[in-house]
Amino acid sequence: MNVVRETDLEKSILEQLSLRLQESHLVFCYQQVASVLDVAKELAKAGINKNSLILARSQSAGRGQQGRSWISVEGAFLACLLFPKTTVPKPSLPAFSLVVGLQVANILLEYGVKVGVKWPNDVLTQKERKKICGILLETDLFENMGASSLSLRVGIGVNLQGCPEEGSSVFKEINKSLPLEQFTAKVIESCLAAYEIFEQKGFAPFQSEWNDHDLLIDQELEFQHGGQVIRGRGVGVDTEGRIVMKVDGRVMSFSTGRVLR
Repeated sequence: MNVVRETDLEKSILEQLSLRLQESHLVFCYQQVASVLDVAKELAKAGINKNSLILARSQSAGRGQQGRSWISVEGAFLACLLFPKTTVPKPSLPAFSLVVGLQVANILLEYGVKVGVKWPNDVLTQKERKKICGILLETDLFENMGASSLSLRVGIGVNLQGCPEEGSSVFKEINKSLPLEQFTAKVIESCLAAYEIFEQKGFAPFQSEWNDHDLLIDQELEFQHGGQVIRGRGVGVDTEGRIVMKVDGRVMSFSTGRVLR
């Protein structure tokens, strides 16, 4: 990968982590990359066997949900969590993107940014419902030394300073900048702790907390499921991380789809 590493930033972030995480996890920081998800994929393919975080100052070819491009604004937090050998069954993995969104929301709330979560994994401002963070989960199966392993990558984009026209940013909401090293360390600590729980118990331990912050609960929704648009009221998420809606008196759950409004 022809990219410039920021080793001083890596050292600064690692110094803020607990000793256990310093010894068992890796941090890679770069000036500019095409995509933090692609860098993580190459690291996994090259045989990295520790859970890692990849951080970039900027990226030129970021991507979002359903093939849409991710507009990288100046001063954004652009990171990818890499779990090179996840033991979570692949069908259960999409719910982890909700878990990561919840961890980021909690960290932003600690800093005084009033946010909530929107299924499947967006973090929005509470008042104007503008996007401040997006998350994308990807997986790949790699063969190494005759054994196959499932690689999990979770891309995280947080608008810290600048923001797209339709979105918001941390600076816009609280009129101050967050220390990058401290924010990054909090993300790593929180998400890795949550992953350990998720790996053992799935999404169920996070369901109640997600619903406490869910901006879609009791809202009239239009939901696209396949070629069908379903209208109903948001009820939250179930123990598997599926969105739940009340449609014509019936309670329905969906693991895939898109909230239109």
